[in-house]
Amino acid sequence: MKILIDIVHPADVNFYKRAIEKLQKKHEVVFTVLKRGKLLEIVKREYPNIRTIPLGAHRQTKITKMLGLVFRELQFVALFMKEKFDKVSSFGFYPAIAAKFFRIPSVLFYDDLEYKLNFNLCKRFGDTFVIPSTIPVRAKNIKTYKGFKELAYVAALRPQASALKKYNLSEEKYVFVRDIAAVSLNYQDAQDIDYTDTFAFLRSKGYRILYFPEREENEEKYKKYCTIVKGSIPNIHSLLYYATAIISSGDTIAREAALMGVPTIYTGKRDMSVNRPIVDAGLMMLAENKEQVKKKVQAILKKNTKKQLREIIAEKIKTEWENPTAVIEKELSK
Repeated sequence: MKILIDIVHPADVNFYKRAIEKLQKKHEVVFTVLKRGKLLEIVKREYPNIRTIPLGAHRQTKITKMLGLVFRELQFVALFMKEKFDKVSSFGFYPAIAAKFFRIPSVLFYDDLEYKLNFNLCKRFGDTFVIPSTIPVRAKNIKTYKGFKELAYVAALRPQASALKKYNLSEEKYVFVRDIAAVSLNYQDAQDIDYTDTFAFLRSKGYRILYFPEREENEEKYKKYCTIVKGSIPNIHSLLYYATAIISSGDTIAREAALMGVPTIYTGKRDMSVNRPIVDAGLMMLAENKEQVKKKVQAILKKNTKKQLREIIAEKIKTEWENPTAVIEKELSK
């Protein structure tokens, strides 16, 4: 089969990676990639032998995003008129609308029920729509798996301590902070939390801070406290793994860290169905203001819980959670 996989976010690269390694043995895989930051560069670096087609561009405002979606669908139509595919897939709805008109089967994955627009478009246009079982929606085209998309890559992670050398870091002596901007439609109502007090406290205790912002204006605000990291970060999951704690307003990095057993504080203020079992298992903490963030950081520094958290995760992988890579491979091989 000839399978088209659409990549629109850096997490998609990791989500499909191990499944693609297996699929390539029997099928031809082609990528379409949204022009978003250094995403195209990342895809070409990770998959040098897979044909990659740039398609569409990431937009900043709500109006331009909607126009961008329409234009991108027209680009998919043009691509499908020119080239035949046996199946399309994406973490999101993107290629499935155009694929419907060409009767190309689609296998879509998604995990954000609260982002209603994307979720409902996946449900409407996906021939097969695969979601975590914790999301309380069922339909004829919906299939579920027990677990989280991030397990497709963090469960098998082999962390590299050498990743710390670039920033002169020591294991367990730094905190990684991801600060997203309210640019994506699913974060449009998010409000910033001021990390100044927390950063000052961490520095007073001898901890380094790796600060990964999405907006340049926050770099100036926090630069005296932090080491600023940008763009495509090599071995980012190793940096997360060896951190004392993670503070993230982005839900993907928060789940990645939590599922690696790193004490994680999620500041994105989104009540997500997919996050609830992680929070309930004690793998992720929630904070909605600067006082809560500082208090939770203080608690983390008082007691190292990584060993306990990783024991919880190992048991759940053994007895409860499924491997998403096996699910991807199965659905795309049909």
